[in-house]
Amino acid sequence: MNLLLIDSRIKDIELIISSVNESTACVVFNYYHDTKETLLSKIKFINRRNRVIRDFFFYEEPPALSVTDISSCHTIDASGNPKQYMSLSDIALQVEEYNVHIKPALTGSEADSMSSSMPLPTPWMLSSVESARVIPVFFQRIRPVMDPVSGTTVLYPRPLPILVSQLDEIYETFKTIPYECDPDNTAQAYCTFSTVGIIQHSYITNGIETYTFLKMLDSNPALLKNVQLHDPTLKTWEPFIMIINELITRHQTQTLDLMACALYSNPDWKYVIDELRSRTSLNIRASLDDTGSSLTGGNWILETHDINLKEVYFTEAIDDWMHQLLDPGYSKCALLLIDNRVTDKNILVSLIPNNCCYLFFDYYTDTLETVLRKISNLNQDEIVYFNSIILIPDNSMAQYITPICSSSSSYKFLESIAPSAVYNVEVDDPNLETWEDFINMLLQLKTVYHPISFEILYPNLNFDVNWNYILKNIKCKTQMQIRAVEWLDSVPGYFKQV
Repeated sequence: MNLLLIDSRIKDIELIISSVNESTACVVFNYYHDTKETLLSKIKFINRRNRVIRDFFFYEEPPALSVTDISSCHTIDASGNPKQYMSLSDIALQVEEYNVHIKPALTGSEADSMSSSMPLPTPWMLSSVESARVIPVFFQRIRPVMDPVSGTTVLYPRPLPILVSQLDEIYETFKTIPYECDPDNTAQAYCTFSTVGIIQHSYITNGIETYTFLKMLDSNPALLKNVQLHDPTLKTWEPFIMIINELITRHQTQTLDLMACALYSNPDWKYVIDELRSRTSLNIRASLDDTGSSLTGGNWILETHDINLKEVYFTEAIDDWMHQLLDPGYSKCALLLIDNRVTDKNILVSLIPNNCCYLFFDYYTDTLETVLRKISNLNQDEIVYFNSIILIPDNSMAQYITPICSSSSSYKFLESIAPSAVYNVEVDDPNLETWEDFINMLLQLKTVYHPISFEILYPNLNFDVNWNYILKNIKCKTQMQIRAVEWLDSVPGYFKQV
């Protein structure tokens, strides 16, 4: 298999993940919090049945939640409080339930046939909302649950994150789970990744004197500027070299692709790459020009070896990723528009990294004009562009999801604007005339800030036929990528820990 290591700060990671071919797996790593040990622990879980690990972890024990109403919580701990993460004991219990209730019901022929097909009869079967082609690691799969209020509606709550400190213990359980471990790899502890690609912002060399793969990897970053003169033996690169050597030893890696624009045309990076080749015996490939979408002037060729990355890692769907592998520079990953009525605002703000902007809007007093003015005041000294704009609405948005609302249901972004039709919208408002104010706001934001996508963060929105129609038509009218996302890690890189 091939393995892609993707920096969580990269733009539109979900498009990259959905574009990989059947021979490629992905691990999205956290530049701020991952260490060599946690990264390697994540990689251990990857095989052809667990092909994607997103950056959806707690890197330290979270503080206790203060929740008074747990009626809508689907996971409760022994003390009756909402669970914040999935523990080793939770996973062991799910395995036991599988062994007791599901496995005995399978005949030998069924088990044999299912061991080589998808979906898999495990405690973590794929739901209808997940891709059977790019399968998430088992502990990040969506587990459908019954709505405790209605008793009949099936909900798809986000999976709980894992504590990184428990990964190694969980892996010991993982090795015993039927149909999850790779039957073609029983003789080896870890999956073989002959080719590993790294997609990261920190490669960029213009005005940069050092390189940092992981911020927690070493207190002193690797020297880059004039490296041949000041660090000819790459002593400052030892932490990065240690990770490379672990990939070689554990996963039999033979080729390393450094995916970035014009890396090998930079004399300092050229020296580093040549020295790394000599020290590790790895086949290291890099580009001489812009790498990325042809629509933005790039290509997917690594000129040092005349290799097309689309033929190694991707399908033609990668053409929808309309970026280059450049440092964001003048741009921000995202602008978060947060309804002031959301709960736990302080926790939410603490998770937003420095490369994002956010503002709280007041549903009752703000107008479209005042919201736009607040955005323009975020960076008064310079024009800042946003790759994505993300709306985080108040929890009361549940009333606008049509399976549980009345026939007169509509949506209002602000109290000051006219309501926008939701229920039966394809019949009653097929041209989205009632959405004109909202669409005009998006068009103004697009003109000034050049976002690629607009996203609404709210659970289960994707499963509503009316919202699907609305989002699809807003996409046509704005020529932006319009998405509803289920949980925070659906927008990788925009949050530090969640």
